[in-house]
Amino acid sequence: MRRVGEDYVPGEAIVRFKAGTTPSERASARGRAGVGFERSLRGLERAQIVAVQDRVPVAVRALERQPDVAYAQPNYRYRAVAVPPHWQTYVENGGIEWGLTPTAASGSYAITDSPGTSYASAATSEIYRSDPLDLAGERGCRMHFRAMYQVEPLPDEGFYDLFVAGAVSGAEDDPLWGYAGQSGGYPSAFGRAEISISSLDGRNDVTPVFALWSDETIQQDGAYVDDLRVFCRDDSYIDGISPAGQYDQPDVGNYVRFQGTSMAAPHVSGVAALVRAAVPSATYADVIDAIKDGGAPLDSLSDTVTGCTADAVGAIAVALGTRSGPCASSTAPAAPERPDDTFLDELWGLDDVQLPTPGVGALAAWETTKGAGQVIAIVDTGVDLTHPDLEANLWTGPGGVRGFDAVDGDGDPDDYEFHGTHVAGTAAALAGNGTGIAGVAPEAQIMPVRVLDGDGSGTSADIAEGIVFAAQNGADVINLSLGGPGATDSAMSTAISTASTFDAVVVAAAGNDATDNDSEPTVPCTLPNANIICVAAVDESGARAGFSNFGSTSVDVGAPGTSILSAKTDYGAPLLADGFESPPPPPSDNTTDDPPPPPPSPTLPPSDTTATPPPLTTPSVLLPARKRKLRVSRRGVLRYVFKAADSTAGRIAFRTARKVRVGRGRRHLVIAGKRFKVAGSGKVVVKVKLRPKKLRILRHNRRLPLRVIAKVRDDAGQTATARKRLTLLAPRPRRRG
Repeated sequence: MRRVGEDYVPGEAIVRFKAGTTPSERASARGRAGVGFERSLRGLERAQIVAVQDRVPVAVRALERQPDVAYAQPNYRYRAVAVPPHWQTYVENGGIEWGLTPTAASGSYAITDSPGTSYASAATSEIYRSDPLDLAGERGCRMHFRAMYQVEPLPDEGFYDLFVAGAVSGAEDDPLWGYAGQSGGYPSAFGRAEISISSLDGRNDVTPVFALWSDETIQQDGAYVDDLRVFCRDDSYIDGISPAGQYDQPDVGNYVRFQGTSMAAPHVSGVAALVRAAVPSATYADVIDAIKDGGAPLDSLSDTVTGCTADAVGAIAVALGTRSGPCASSTAPAAPERPDDTFLDELWGLDDVQLPTPGVGALAAWETTKGAGQVIAIVDTGVDLTHPDLEANLWTGPGGVRGFDAVDGDGDPDDYEFHGTHVAGTAAALAGNGTGIAGVAPEAQIMPVRVLDGDGSGTSADIAEGIVFAAQNGADVINLSLGGPGATDSAMSTAISTASTFDAVVVAAAGNDATDNDSEPTVPCTLPNANIICVAAVDESGARAGFSNFGSTSVDVGAPGTSILSAKTDYGAPLLADGFESPPPPPSDNTTDDPPPPPPSPTLPPSDTTATPPPLTTPSVLLPARKRKLRVSRRGVLRYVFKAADSTAGRIAFRTARKVRVGRGRRHLVIAGKRFKVAGSGKVVVKVKLRPKKLRILRHNRRLPLRVIAKVRDDAGQTATARKRLTLLAPRPRRRG
């Protein structure tokens, strides 16, 4: 069981059927459980994602009762587990204010006027830019800003108070909310925040939005925002280091320091690759035993299985049979030859395991091997495919594919965040190229597998598919620097079992909650699979990092995890840099103390009652009268046909006629929207592919009453609007196994 209240994808569940079931038996089981087929999971036999109409836990229990079902579960969400140091910073200018005073307005919402002319206020609590951003040709875009807010904690029931940020595109007035501040916030100082808006990449009408949602029990609720910037991915390269935690400053460089068990795990993945390169016949069990037995003891790791930190030299010796376990202190090796990488002296994780800075002994291990012939799969946010310290080491598969993207379902696993690139650099960045850093196994290949989105979040299904892809395509080591609370995840465990049949070692991060994984389990670290090795983080003094999870039966070894310098993706100059300051007054030409002359009286045009201009012809827009229902296709496409006056342009929006359930609350949604131009025939065919979130909401509700609003404008500025109500129907479920 996972801990109560853990996050999962609404409207979806994962089910795996027993061996030998037929497609008709699977369809019957789904029908009895009240779920519909959505898609099969790649590589996992008899495993499917199903569309859930009821509450997900109810559907899971209904599936589990079916005799043909091996297991069912929610499609859990997981996150990359990095802890940027100095995450909160401070600014002195005031920003935009919602309340934060004892006299905050009562009622459902409260907001003051927005500053300047580039922002507008919605009727509720939102402010948004009046001038949209053009992201055409851009990718991996992110919003960065400072926030200070004070709101009430979330109640167990009822409404809630939140400060939120997001972005919206075009006619859709349901923003992509990516940040939510709650429960106290920063009452006395600004804190830094950032969100991914990469799902809006390439659009030319993207609008940043901020909002304060507050219920009727407002008690000094309020918020400020300041220093908004929007960055997008860039392929430029600067051999420099960003300040700790400031990976959004591309003018500083393409390397950055981060900390977390995410940074410890790839050190061990590199060690595993070195062991396998030294002993190609070693099984996954041999490699894991060698890392455990060949480590170096640290008092701070007494609450792990081995009490030791990973040591590449010791692990290789155990694998070769020249040293026996368990882990024991060893003498420092002779100083090996050091490569000429720019920042090598700052890579303490590569040094030998001796105190006071216990690395993993990679430099000494290179006297035996540098990992040639091994493939390390980075199952993460993707990898920067153009980074000069990684590009030459990237794996290439059949047909020239560079990896797998489970998020978008294609073969382009580029990194739209930073996390996977950072992890890849620690594991296997090039050494001796006079550039940047070096990885623990610098001659191993990097297989990029993208399972986490631009906000560092991913699902059980995507992670499971990524693991299976890596194993089936020859990965010797699979790095999972991600996690979430829970004792089990059957889909992920099945995928890791599949990886064991390909003899792949799976390296997992222990987690960054400073908790005992034995009593508060963390997936994937605590999954029961024999081919997992779980890693805690140690700091430069040899102490277990204060944020690191531990566990005397679940966490195996430690590795360097604080102030780890590695590669990062590059974000070009900001497309938007807005400090929210009011514009300065225009300069005055008045050089004397005399008051300026009064402005001239406006000159009115002469009255002419004899010549009246011809009236403008009002354009028309006609929505079909007979059409009462509209069904979305199985691919999520909404198609609607209507007529409008020639040579006009406009937009159409499909909005819910009543509030629908979204997360914990209910609200109106724009299901879809699109701009159009009317050709000579006057016939308009609108095709819109629903976003996955909207499609899940539709499937959950089965049908939604809609209000269709179409508006056209001609060259003379005349407008016409038509409205219609209809019912939107969910896609028909597939009738196959």
